[in-house]
Amino acid sequence: MGGRLRRQRRGERRRLSRCQRYSRDPAAGAAGGGQPGGRGRLARGLGEPPSDRGPGGGARPGAAAGLWAGLRPGGVFMGGGQQQRGGAPQRHRGCGGCPHRPPGQALPAGRAGLPGQPGHLQRHPGPAGRSPGLQRAHRGGGPGGGGGQPAQPRKPALRATLGGGSVLRLFFWLGLFWLAACAPRPDRAALWVRLEAPAALSPELRVVGPGFERVLEGPGEHRLEGLAPGGYILEPLEKEGPDGYRYGGEAVRVFLEAGSRLTTTVTYRPLTGRLVLELGVSPPLEGFTPWAEVQRDGARVARVEGTRAHALGLPPGVYTVVAGPAPPRYRVSRAQQPVVVQAGREERLQVAYGLGFGTVVVRVEGPEGLVPEVVVVGPAGSTPVRQLGSTTLQQVAGSYRVEAQAVPLEGITYQPEVLGSPFELEDGATHTVTVRHRPADSALAVWLQGLAPGDRAALALRRGEAQVALREVGPETPQPVRFEGLPFGTYTLQAEGVRQGVYLDAELASTPRSATTTQEQPRANLTLDLVVRPYSGRAYVGGNGARDNTGWTANGQAVPPTRRGDDGAYWGNEQGLEPLGLPQAGLYRLRRDGPGNLYALYQFAAGQSQNRILRFSRAQLEAGALGEAGALRILGAATGERVVGGATLNNPTDLAFDAQGNLWVVNQAAGTIACIRAERLGGNGSLDRPNQLWAVELESPRALAFDRQGHLWVAGGYFLPGQQRAYLVRFPQPTCPASLYSGSPAALPPDVRLDLSQPTHPAGAFYQPSALALAPDGQSLFVADFGGGSDYYNSDPSCIANGSIDLNTLRETIIKVPLQGENLTPSATYRPVQVAKRLTAGPFNRDPVPPGQAPPDRGLQQAADLAFDSRGNLWVAANNNVEVDPDHPCYPTAGFVSGTLEQRQAQCGNPATAQVDCPGPLSRLLTDRRGRVYVLAAADLAGEAEGLVVVNPLAVLSGPPPGPPVGGVRPAVGFTGLLLHIPRSRPGTG
Repeated sequence: MGGRLRRQRRGERRRLSRCQRYSRDPAAGAAGGGQPGGRGRLARGLGEPPSDRGPGGGARPGAAAGLWAGLRPGGVFMGGGQQQRGGAPQRHRGCGGCPHRPPGQALPAGRAGLPGQPGHLQRHPGPAGRSPGLQRAHRGGGPGGGGGQPAQPRKPALRATLGGGSVLRLFFWLGLFWLAACAPRPDRAALWVRLEAPAALSPELRVVGPGFERVLEGPGEHRLEGLAPGGYILEPLEKEGPDGYRYGGEAVRVFLEAGSRLTTTVTYRPLTGRLVLELGVSPPLEGFTPWAEVQRDGARVARVEGTRAHALGLPPGVYTVVAGPAPPRYRVSRAQQPVVVQAGREERLQVAYGLGFGTVVVRVEGPEGLVPEVVVVGPAGSTPVRQLGSTTLQQVAGSYRVEAQAVPLEGITYQPEVLGSPFELEDGATHTVTVRHRPADSALAVWLQGLAPGDRAALALRRGEAQVALREVGPETPQPVRFEGLPFGTYTLQAEGVRQGVYLDAELASTPRSATTTQEQPRANLTLDLVVRPYSGRAYVGGNGARDNTGWTANGQAVPPTRRGDDGAYWGNEQGLEPLGLPQAGLYRLRRDGPGNLYALYQFAAGQSQNRILRFSRAQLEAGALGEAGALRILGAATGERVVGGATLNNPTDLAFDAQGNLWVVNQAAGTIACIRAERLGGNGSLDRPNQLWAVELESPRALAFDRQGHLWVAGGYFLPGQQRAYLVRFPQPTCPASLYSGSPAALPPDVRLDLSQPTHPAGAFYQPSALALAPDGQSLFVADFGGGSDYYNSDPSCIANGSIDLNTLRETIIKVPLQGENLTPSATYRPVQVAKRLTAGPFNRDPVPPGQAPPDRGLQQAADLAFDSRGNLWVAANNNVEVDPDHPCYPTAGFVSGTLEQRQAQCGNPATAQVDCPGPLSRLLTDRRGRVYVLAAADLAGEAEGLVVVNPLAVLSGPPPGPPVGGVRPAVGFTGLLLHIPRSRPGTG
């Protein structure tokens, strides 16, 4: 009975304790009930607290915060329970059926954390309209406490707390906790072993661990997966190498943890050295067999006998060679000799028996660090000498010779000279032999400075004009860079390289340095400083705003001044352009030859300049000396000029260089091609006679380029109302003769004739080819169109516009011509070109210009020149000077049109939706007349495509805005020439 009562009392105490922990009474445990500072129990049923629920039990915004409130110290996990209205006692299921106090009735003091306890958190009802929040209770007071304000009772909301989604959330989070605790953990491990061994040795590694044993064979990486956790032993098995040494290594112990991967390396090293004992008898004695023992710490390791060389493989250590007794009247050279055996090295000793002995002194001379290869060969065998200085040997009397081999040291080969050999050694005599080592060749050591991360450079070594060696180097290259085994002489070293930019790479170069090596001074050290070449890593652009520099239209009408523009030269990169100090008047084209000399082509411009080409040497360019007085001036017939019917025809438009460095010039007005041999291009002064001038059967040739096979391609064309042809022709491998031009142009017929016009293409006709660029892979040519295709819609022939002025809003295009298939088929007539792609850039915009505002972007207008950068991106220079002149006499009756007649008839019924410009008077500036440079991504140029491909440029550069009116003209600069001053090739590739 007593035991039953005790058990009942203990049960009551347990229930009471649970009631204290799980009570809903706000004064006892609303926000931290149970023991004060309760330890992290989940609060308020892991759902929204009652105070965070809106009318009808719906959650208010932010109510989910109640899920984590009880994770703080003092939080309470509310178990299940039955809510009752009113103040009657309730049975709380979480308490196991204990009586529960009604709201507002506190537990006795000491049974739970009371509001009077300092720092106790309690939920108070907040101001009207606001949710209650956790607030710090007043010190002292409350039921069961010592005075102070009593705690406000909480509304009974147990059902709201645990109802609906809250219960689901409770089980959801409990499920997550359970999954995290019970999720399967990896119970396997991985071991990656790299075996390293000398060449021709096949290593074997035994791996032993828990339930695992395997032998790994061969060098390289071995991956063992799915191993049980625990300790493993990696034991290299001894192997004999082809050199006779034993190889192996120390056993490695590793420990693998579950889920881990361990990487380790095991390296095979020589375990043994070699001792070669030579036993000899002089003079030979019949019936006597010499012998010797090898001992270590007094114990015999090996015994050899017989007159020959005996090779012994021994572990590293100190050994003693003990000679056997000598026969009567004979003596032994040394009864005992110590020797040190090192792993992977060979030591040689001689044990000689003879009737007499003498002394041989070998004196070896050479630079410090030299290990000589000297051998004394006598009747009892050979004795090596492997140190500088004097070595004294006790040798049996007889005939001797000393042999020595050439020895390398730090890139220099030292050739031995033996003095005092051969010789006869008498009993008791001393003989001295001298071995002198002298350098047979030389070496250079070069330190490089100025290399930045990502730089690549080629280090060239020359002797006279001949290149001796070429090394590709970078900032990671070990220094110094060594050139070894060089004959004595004078050498020149120079480094050239590349520093990468965003699109344009800069050229690196060093000042050439020379050094002379002799037998007395076989070694030389040099330092080269690499710097960025001035003016490299930039784009050069130039040109004028109207392109027709004669100032006259095709039918003899004057070009309106507002369509003319200033000439200019600029340089920069993708970030912008700034003025370049070249002569500007009439500037049209810019080119570089292979050695890096700059060529600027000028056209006649309103009497300010004459047709000519200025050549500036690379040194002049890098020094910024770009004045015309110091340049070579190429004039007259050397630019393609000729006289026909008493009229001088001259308007050079492009130039290019063949593989031999000869200069080729095309002349649009004369219809000629001129060439000048490379050896004549240099210095300053004037050059007005080409090596040859050809009259070609072409109308307005404008651009030229060589392909990889040495064929010359020429593009051109013309546009007048009712007349139009754009073409691309090939001249097969022309050569520039050594003789000078005789005064009569020669004929040069093309073999391939391609028509580029494409009159029915959706983008409109291809009007005036203005530039050619060979793709970096040499498989295609890109051709730019300057545009045109417009006329004043007027029957007055004097009002027909100049064909060289583009007067429409259609974007110009660039076509990709594959150099294959039908495009390479010879033909006596023009055949339609096979195009892989036709592309343009920028928006198609026909909106008028509001008064006083800048014109909108019209996209690619008047594509004038092309160039590829090192990444295969295509740079396009655009003149961008398209304007209708309201002051021109023809304007009042003029209509502005573009496209074909058929296109206008089909589309101009609704000009607002037409894709061409329809007839009608206009009074608007079509472009801002600022030259443009577009950078088109290599990826957009690749492959083939139908129709018109509109490219989003990687970058767009603009020339300066037109200046204020000068004499009624607003100066503007359009771009007609483009040169990328970048490395011609990667270092070391030529």
